[in-house]
Amino acid sequence: MRSFAATALGAWLVLASVPGAFANCAADDPGGSKTLAARQQVATDCTCDHSSPPTVNHGQYVQCAAGVAKTRSSLASTDPNFLPTTCKGAVKKCAAHSTCGKPGFVTCCLTNPTTGATKCKIKSSAMKCTDKQGTPGTCSSCCDACPPPGSGPSCAASPSGAFLDIPVADFEPLLCSSAPAPLISLGAKVTPPPPSAASGAANVARIYVVHVA
Repeated sequence: MRSFAATALGAWLVLASVPGAFANCAADDPGGSKTLAARQQVATDCTCDHSSPPTVNHGQYVQCAAGVAKTRSSLASTDPNFLPTTCKGAVKKCAAHSTCGKPGFVTCCLTNPTTGATKCKIKSSAMKCTDKQGTPGTCSSCCDACPPPGSGPSCAASPSGAFLDIPVADFEPLLCSSAPAPLISLGAKVTPPPPSAASGAANVARIYVVHVA
């Protein structure tokens, strides 16, 4: 399994390839470490809520992430928590391209059969992703999700990025059908939520994915 650092660098190279403000960010934060540190704070300080309905909606989550970036960018450049002003947009972009505050939504890794390149899109359900021959990601942000299994700050919600909560309704057609179930990876299992689950969690299934080296 690839390392967190390698995946984070890959996500950073994608952001750095975008012209304009993000290109300036790549120059001001060459290794991407300051942007990564800001995103790690977002993962800690901002609630990524997938309950239905969410107590923190998507807009509020993005606003929180933008606030973290703004606070860090206002620090002295010598401060270890300083974030270059040109990198605020990158932090906000990763929050905006996430499933936080969007119950049922998933990150979806789509691979171009011709070039082999993988890109990430946000889909309203796991079924919408697999219908496009995509692979649902285990991370909440497209900055971390692809290629699967993904790694980065937005994957911390599940221990070692090992599982993804998805509405049970998305699995009913698969669980009640004899048709192949492309959504469930080799070694995966679906377990119902515990009886004491919080409100809104009763309609969630948890997929444990085993990655084979």
